[in-house]
Amino acid sequence: MPGPRTTSRGRLVGLTGAALLVAGVATGQLFAVQAGALLALALAAAGLVMAATAATSTRLPLEVTRDLTPAALHVGDQGEVRVHVRSLSGLTRPDRLTFREDGDPSLHDGGAPDPEVSTHGREVTLTYPVHATRRGRLHLGPLDLHHGDPFGLLVGHVPVGDVAPVAVRPRVVPLDVVDAVASHEAERPASGTPQPAVDDTALRPYRTGDDLRRVHWPATARRGSLLVRQPERTGRRSASVVLDLDPDEAATEWTISTGTSVALALLAGGHHTRLLAGGTLDDHPEARADHHPPDTGEAAREEILDHATDLEAPQDAAQADRWLRTALGTLLADPGGTEVVVAVLRAPSGEALRTLALLGDGGRAWAMVHPGPGAVSAVTALRRAGWCAAEVEPHQDPAEAWTALVASAGAAP
Repeated sequence: MPGPRTTSRGRLVGLTGAALLVAGVATGQLFAVQAGALLALALAAAGLVMAATAATSTRLPLEVTRDLTPAALHVGDQGEVRVHVRSLSGLTRPDRLTFREDGDPSLHDGGAPDPEVSTHGREVTLTYPVHATRRGRLHLGPLDLHHGDPFGLLVGHVPVGDVAPVAVRPRVVPLDVVDAVASHEAERPASGTPQPAVDDTALRPYRTGDDLRRVHWPATARRGSLLVRQPERTGRRSASVVLDLDPDEAATEWTISTGTSVALALLAGGHHTRLLAGGTLDDHPEARADHHPPDTGEAAREEILDHATDLEAPQDAAQADRWLRTALGTLLADPGGTEVVVAVLRAPSGEALRTLALLGDGGRAWAMVHPGPGAVSAVTALRRAGWCAAEVEPHQDPAEAWTALVASAGAAP
């Protein structure tokens, strides 16, 4: 807890007292010494009052609650916070106290909130706007109770209540993904490319009485518990969205926003969709999203958004390459090869490009490739392997990037 600080009046009193003491001692003027000592004593007394007030303030019977509207924030959203301070005792009057809200600066355009204060009986409400400018796990609060001494020499503050976590999710834009994927798949048989059977399975935990022939052994080995295939009622293929995160933070934010938009569009269209990206695959194997969710409802949507919220940019290209290899290894570990794959990539090369080529057969693989050294040759190689691939700018609107990718579907390799 930070200690009290002097006000302008307090600094004046302190400097004056020190000057009088020095001058009185130097000149032998008793009155000056007494006046200086009196001012120093006043400052010390103010400190004792502040210490006592701070100790009392931490035990005040106050209840602090917060309401955030809307309840979920995405990057770029504006919201409103209401902080309610209610007394749990008739002896405490929050309407006679001075409060100030603290919080993550990125929610307040780099500054501190300037709330509007209203009083309703013994309850005080502080209302202020927030602007979500950064993705991640942020916080509101704590609420600070400001107090001072009777002489106006010192001011201080003590926290009241707890902080409130706020998840700022990536910006999501609506995309017409499902129709494009379906129409492109429908055109593939005419080219003579063999089409495997539609994937009609998802994974769920084993239940007593399940047919052991439906156990998915690779996924079982990875997760350490039995998983079985179950029929999907939607008739849609499963889908995986692979995000190749960039050490450049701005490029990573674009990749996460675009990939999450694609994943949610596929999910809304009935595809059991997983998001493969980031350190949770490499650094925390127990948290790997290596299986498709059992449904396409709100729980699956929240899982994708939570995963996207927690992603971080890699520290360097080597770490980014490791994360991509792990994601591609997860794709290759699942038998069947019938799912839809959408990838947002840095310009792949070497082992990564060879692995991606294995996933291109069947017209179900789509890739947006960031421009850079090797991007043109990578797009060409992916198209030859059966991918729909296009070079897109990592700062353009995700809807425009997807439109450019769809337009390239008929491009020659």
